[in-house]
Amino acid sequence: MAPCEYVDVPIGFKFRPSDARLLGYYLLNKKEPWDIWNDLGGKNLGKGEDLYFFTKLKLVTGKGSRVARTIGNGTWKGEDRGTTVRDPARKNRPLGLCKRFRYENDNSDQHGCWIMHE
Repeated sequence: MAPCEYVDVPIGFKFRPSDARLLGYYLLNKKEPWDIWNDLGGKNLGKGEDLYFFTKLKLVTGKGSRVARTIGNGTWKGEDRGTTVRDPARKNRPLGLCKRFRYENDNSDQHGCWIMHE
């Protein structure tokens, strides 16, 4: 499959990639989050539409496996244990883990208002 390129799509087409496709293909062809937001009109999204952002993880320690999920004065708090994403084309080999997080900052009016799926 070629990298993202403009193609005519039928009216009403919805982009609904599987988790395996998001991890295995689109992650490799990533853009900066602010480019996606600006290019796709983030402020004008309709109800139920999503934007996907990929960022580099910050480890708590240099060689550890724990990830620091702080941002500004807040943090992302995990809400579930996550589900394993598997690649059906490769004998259901695990590709990654999908997990839901909620933004927390008791001193902000944004406390609990943002959800992140990782």
